[in-house]
Amino acid sequence: MWIAISVLLCIALIISFTYHIIYRRQVEGLCRQTAFLNENKTELKIGMDLNAKELKELAEEIQKLSDNFNKTKVELYRQDEALRETIANLSHDIRTPLTSLDGYFQLLASENLTAEKKQQYLTIIKSRIVSLNDMLNE
Repeated sequence: MWIAISVLLCIALIISFTYHIIYRRQVEGLCRQTAFLNENKTELKIGMDLNAKELKELAEEIQKLSDNFNKTKVELYRQDEALRETIANLSHDIRTPLTSLDGYFQLLASENLTAEKKQQYLTIIKSRIVSLNDMLNE
């Protein structure tokens, strides 16, 4: 009787140890795949050939997290491009009136202007400054 119990106990121990080794290898494989995804910023899918239900669920959640990260990365890239384009457009919109103002200031600096012309240029300069200010406040 004791021999049968000992044999059954040894078999149970071997099965348990084997299951533990398989489980551990699957966890290590999952960790390697996750580390690879993290290091390489790749869009590869995590292998789902896992035996344990919990590990399959964990792999699915990690995959969802990776997919969401990749979607967020793409969206941030699009937003960054849109921001760069907006800044370039704004820079152009500001540079044009500033160039015009610079031209009028240079005209004002010339010594052979009549008082009437100086007043006309000052009026234009004031108008351009108001327009520029309005544009910046939009």
